[in-house]
Amino acid sequence: MNNYRDTHHYKDFRADYLAMADVFGVASDRLLEQMPQSYKPLWVRASVRLPAEVRSVLLNKRTFDIPKHRLAAFGYGYEIVLDRGEDADENGVPAQG
Repeated sequence: MNNYRDTHHYKDFRADYLAMADVFGVASDRLLEQMPQSYKPLWVRASVRLPAEVRSVLLNKRTFDIPKHRLAAFGYGYEIVLDRGEDADENGVPAQG
């Protein structure tokens, strides 16, 4: 986020991050492929036969809903950006003066 602070808007950061969603999906699939079978619950092992979209929905529902929490985090981050004054430091703390 530091690289975006002075040159880009928060919405640009969000768009760039979301554009990388396919990369995250591929990384998740590779991790599941390399994980020892003994560490995977049976439903995860069976899910490899499902289409990627269905598997993703199932994993989100059964484990941690990344898209839901990602949207909430971006919403909260945007609120921070809006609440932060121009004279604030990198943590959003207003300058003393």
